[in-house]
Amino acid sequence: MKKKFFFTVLILMLTAMVFSDFQWSVLHTDYAKKMIVDELGDFYSINQIGVWKSTDEGETWVQTSYDAPPRDGHNTCGGATVTTDGIFVGALDNGVYYSSDNGNTWANTFSTGYGTGSRRMIPLGDSALMCYGGFLRGLYKWNPVSSSWYQTFTHSSDFFDFVQIPNGDIYATAGSPNHIGGIYKSSDNGENWSMVLQTQYYDNCKTIDYYDGILYYLSNNNEFWKSDDFGANWTLVSTLTQLSSTYITEDMYIAPNGTIFTSFGADNGVLFSTDFGVTWNFLNTGLPSLNAIDFTYYNGRLYVATHSGLCILGEDFSLPVTLSSFTAQFISNLPILCWTTQSETGNAGWNVYRGDYRDAFINGDAIQINPELIEGAGTTSIPTDYTFEDQYNVIAGNEYWYVLESVDYSGETLIHGSVSLTIPEEVSTPELPQQTVLLGNHPNPFNPETTISFMIKENETAHLSIFNLKGQNLESISFEAGIYNYFWDASSYASGIYLYKLKSESFSEIRKMILLK
Repeated sequence: MKKKFFFTVLILMLTAMVFSDFQWSVLHTDYAKKMIVDELGDFYSINQIGVWKSTDEGETWVQTSYDAPPRDGHNTCGGATVTTDGIFVGALDNGVYYSSDNGNTWANTFSTGYGTGSRRMIPLGDSALMCYGGFLRGLYKWNPVSSSWYQTFTHSSDFFDFVQIPNGDIYATAGSPNHIGGIYKSSDNGENWSMVLQTQYYDNCKTIDYYDGILYYLSNNNEFWKSDDFGANWTLVSTLTQLSSTYITEDMYIAPNGTIFTSFGADNGVLFSTDFGVTWNFLNTGLPSLNAIDFTYYNGRLYVATHSGLCILGEDFSLPVTLSSFTAQFISNLPILCWTTQSETGNAGWNVYRGDYRDAFINGDAIQINPELIEGAGTTSIPTDYTFEDQYNVIAGNEYWYVLESVDYSGETLIHGSVSLTIPEEVSTPELPQQTVLLGNHPNPFNPETTISFMIKENETAHLSIFNLKGQNLESISFEAGIYNYFWDASSYASGIYLYKLKSESFSEIRKMILLK
């Protein structure tokens, strides 16, 4: 078996890239504020006159029935996202619109007034998190049970951007020219927030992203910073001296191969870096406008919304495995690892390694704790969930670091992680989960059997239901507090997409699984 560390693979890939040969191609010729992609792979381009939809990856577009009341003649868009519950689109001064039928009909879910608007949204299962500016400054979260938004944090300055890292923590940036701002962190899905970095005025943070254990942010005065200790300390990497002015940053995206892209207004366009922010170059060939706004990544391709159209970059940035989350929890005297991939190409399976310190795997001091290869999903563009129980002995009070290794069919490997877990001092009494969580099903796709994993917190009852796409309830079972792996045999059902929902007093989430016979 050939082992290659993740950073070695990156160096080889980045060396081979010749970005001067790349250019953007226009997909949709109109002012574009944002593009999002739903669970069916349909594209939505959001601009000043509404929401446009494409079911063929941008080849053709039709306008949806989205009809927010215009401001100055335009239905200007703010944040937008897709959750398992539906599609959300923010309209400047006119609320947040929601569609549960893939953009066919829309309803306003958030009453606002002049001078307000959503700036960014991220999905949280069937919920969503939104940063709002103007008179209603703060962070808001969608409650799928009551179908309403509620505020989780308020601030004197506007919030601009979010990133959720593999361990589940969320970081948000705040700041404007006349206020103190910084970076805020939540470890409970956006319910509570604490400041990890304070900035002020033109030093304030604007965009933020995460890659391979490191947080990056770009400030309003065009400084690029990084932190390798979850935001506790920050190092200045570079200053983007190519830009014509300050306070023009719009968005940042880090591709799966490590290439960093940033978008700017004031006729600056797009900058990119292949050395993690040390040097920067323009990438504007083919852009219909140098006022670039928002990036979207889908199926290995990068898209950017500009004032004169939606564009796609002519390069595939996909990796064999794209990991979207990786967490470790201690439940019922066992460390339990959960991870989710957004896509897999030729993935035969996984190995799990454990070490006593952060760099144990790199230094050869980690041990493999899975007795046999954990089966992968092969090739799929559908998110896949995995769970693994660490059966090896642990010591109370010790901190352990876990690393994932994906193995393709040729024996090549990629390393993902790491995440840490501290064992409680007293482990003799089995602990119940601290929160109710739907971990997913494995394998997915499956034929004809799959296991649905979930946890239910203490003093709570939850219902697991399985539906077909017509909404017909196939199974519904109640569970008390604990951790479960529910085996579902679908041998009597036809191939297709099925939905499963876990619902309790405090939690509700729907996921999909695919039966392939």
